[in-house]
Amino acid sequence: MVEVMEAHARNTDPETSHWAAAGVAVSEVQARIIDVLEAHQQHYPLGLTDEKIEIEYRAMFGHDATEQSLRSRRAELVSKGLVAWTGFRARNIRNKWCRTWALPTEEEMAA
Repeated sequence: MVEVMEAHARNTDPETSHWAAAGVAVSEVQARIIDVLEAHQQHYPLGLTDEKIEIEYRAMFGHDATEQSLRSRRAELVSKGLVAWTGFRARNIRNKWCRTWALPTEEEMAA
């Protein structure tokens, strides 16, 4: 007989631990993107563009992921419901309008 154990996370654990306990798998790069969004949500309440995510990622973690890889990992997080389009756009350094991304609110996560 196999005993099924339920995963748990402590209240003091980071959000990624809670997601893992809930069965949401995230890669190291995805977890770092979440960390970037979390670290900058007060300074950028309307979210960050992919370009800004890349800049802040490199400042926090170095150059271990390409621009395209970061965009792909962010898109995967959107598919998992862990990152959401804010409904806003911001201009990038080439003056193009780009979507901004942020961690979803608790209400969005519950929906």
